[in-house]
Amino acid sequence: MLDWQALRTLVALAWVAAGFLYDLGVSWDWAEVQLLAKLGGWEPHKDRKPGKITLQRGLSRLLDMLVTQAVLSQYETTHQGLPPQITAFLRNWGPPQSL
Repeated sequence: MLDWQALRTLVALAWVAAGFLYDLGVSWDWAEVQLLAKLGGWEPHKDRKPGKITLQRGLSRLLDMLVTQAVLSQYETTHQGLPPQITAFLRNWGPPQSL
């Protein structure tokens, strides 16, 4: 189960995405919509906004990240740590400096 804050964030972003996808008054100017578009693989183009599929993909990627964090955390708690190769991979991995 996801922790409470992660679940709240997910639900909030899901509502933002749903509002944009189904024309419920959400606009491209919202930072949340722009972040979901970036997570969905959208790259800025003159006079071209992201589509519904791109926003759905962004929300899906966010959900995948939250689920991964929850599964790793649960495994770590249950087994008193992660397997050595996973630990090494995660230790050496870091997000890019510029998004």
